[in-house]
Amino acid sequence: MNHVRVKTFFETLDEEVTLDDLKSIYAEQVHFKNPFYELDDIAALYRFFRQLYQDIDDPTLLITESVSEGEIIYLNWIFRFSFHENQERFSIDGVSRMCFDERGKIFEHTDYWDVGENIYETFPLLGTLIRWVKKRIRG
Repeated sequence: MNHVRVKTFFETLDEEVTLDDLKSIYAEQVHFKNPFYELDDIAALYRFFRQLYQDIDDPTLLITESVSEGEIIYLNWIFRFSFHENQERFSIDGVSRMCFDERGKIFEHTDYWDVGENIYETFPLLGTLIRWVKKRIRG
């Protein structure tokens, strides 16, 4: 596992990604999970990345930190983008946990990020309700 290779791959990932590009870093039977998706093979992951980059404008992923232990790497990141119909920039802070097999390929990739703060709170009514609940919990 090479931190620089992994960091460069994700920071340069874009709508031009090919299945072969993904095969250079992911195992065929990769398990991918984030707050919205759970995928179990590289073809599904390829479709996910292609669709994601077609649905947004000007995506940038900045990896701010990487830590590894054995065959596991954690990447702290900031993902910035806008939607086609709305040029407002969104920013999501998250962490990825990736496990590598004996060939140095990612076979498990889990993204952790706060869906409430980064998505749900941006909706007018739902956001108001979530912020009210948070305020009540804090006392």
